[in-house]
Amino acid sequence: MDDRDFELMIVFRSTTEAMAWEKAAKGLDLPGRLIPLPPQIKADCGLAWSATLGDKEVIFKAAGEYDLKYGQILEWRRGAWNGK
Repeated sequence: MDDRDFELMIVFRSTTEAMAWEKAAKGLDLPGRLIPLPPQIKADCGLAWSATLGDKEVIFKAAGEYDLKYGQILEWRRGAWNGK
């Protein structure tokens, strides 16, 4: 398996965090999109940012530079997930 077999999910603590992330990501042309949180994952907010695992470095570089907040990072693979 390689990075294309995994999906990166950034889970948010609030809808405010999710909306701020989406706005910044669109403005910075970051890969990914806002999605409903899969039912297997429990969190305070029902939204997550989804991108390929291969985009992880560019996404988290921007998150650090622009102080984007999030709750949890997950690596999701067809029917299973690895919390990080």
